[in-house]
Amino acid sequence: MPTLALEAHEFSYQVRWHTILFGLFSTLLLTGAFGYFAASNDRGLVVGHVLHFSTNSATLLYGFFCVLGVTTTALICRIIHVRFTTQQRLVLTKLALHMPHARWSTKTISLDYTQMKSLRLRELNGKRFLDVRSNQGATCTISSAMLASNAAFDQICQLLRAHGKHARI
Repeated sequence: MPTLALEAHEFSYQVRWHTILFGLFSTLLLTGAFGYFAASNDRGLVVGHVLHFSTNSATLLYGFFCVLGVTTTALICRIIHVRFTTQQRLVLTKLALHMPHARWSTKTISLDYTQMKSLRLRELNGKRFLDVRSNQGATCTISSAMLASNAAFDQICQLLRAHGKHARI
């Protein structure tokens, strides 16, 4: 389809709200539970009759998981901030692919179509990903979960195949 290759196409490329909210609430719940366990621990911990922790070791383990939960919550808050303050977009122009650097980043990266070395479609746990590798060795990954629909993901795959004449597919 030559007309697809001549137009600029823009797609919303953001983490979906239900994913953000599920991650936030589950992380807060687990962080609160581990914080409570760390603060009120008065006995050891046995994991699967294999790992035995003393009272102090169990408290440290619960504290570690609590700190990990706080860190994850901060990352999710960053994703929410980016979602509210920027419109992350994936744009395919005549010359290049422009996409967000990361889910929590406001920076955009560009990959010239002439620099595309290969395109690889893969699936993991029902989610589809398109890996776009450049001649310099960098890989940009487009996730179907960040797009509005699977049809949009299929359209992007089709457009990149049309633009990436030099790329192995």
